[in-house]
Amino acid sequence: MKQSEQNSIKSENTILPLGSVVKTRRDPGTLLVIIARAPLTVMHGTTGYFDYGAVQFPYGMTDPAKIIFFNRQDVTEIVFMDISTPRNDPMNKGLMKSPNQPPTPTFISDSVTGHIGHTR
Repeated sequence: MKQSEQNSIKSENTILPLGSVVKTRRDPGTLLVIIARAPLTVMHGTTGYFDYGAVQFPYGMTDPAKIIFFNRQDVTEIVFMDISTPRNDPMNKGLMKSPNQPPTPTFISDSVTGHIGHTR
């Protein structure tokens, strides 16, 4: 996919593939590599999920407690979109929220201060 095509994709309407590199509104100067989609985590005793879990580029996974969680609407720029295959389609459809879901609460990124750990 060409860079111009990547920039035209609206991140809130797309589930990005693992390995994609993004910038977020929370820390626009930091590059994040997506390593998880819909990761479960515990906040204030409640299990819920964010759209993505990521690590800082170029450092990678240095400590599981430093996974950065965020949602689609937090993405301000798609720097690199990794490959997506038809095999990903069922997963992508499952991750797009329907009005009757989810049984597990979705956390709002604004409620997160810093890095969150405890993924399951």
